[in-house]
Amino acid sequence: MKKIITGVLGAACIVCSYGHAQATDPAEQCEVAKLREAGRLAFCQLKAEARGVITNADADDANCVRQFEDRFAKINAKHEGYCKYNNDSGAVKTHVTAATLPQPRLA
Repeated sequence: MKKIITGVLGAACIVCSYGHAQATDPAEQCEVAKLREAGRLAFCQLKAEARGVITNADADDANCVRQFEDRFAKINAKHEGYCKYNNDSGAVKTHVTAATLPQPRLA
């Protein structure tokens, strides 16, 4: 078991040290930034849902949405003229929120 864990950790280190591909095209940079932000929103909403389950309360993702909208506006401003779509935060937020809807709780 120890050898397996060591092997997995070693492989992970090799993969992580390989580096990340950098988007050089401004349109690609915009798309990457928006995709990254959509992932942050999903992660934040799922964390809020988990907190709600632990505390037996409704999930409060208002902070997640506010941060998402602020960051998305900054992305649009930074990459203005290069983004394939502008002012699409509402559509992205709706899509991500639909994918991370709370699941029915078991009694």
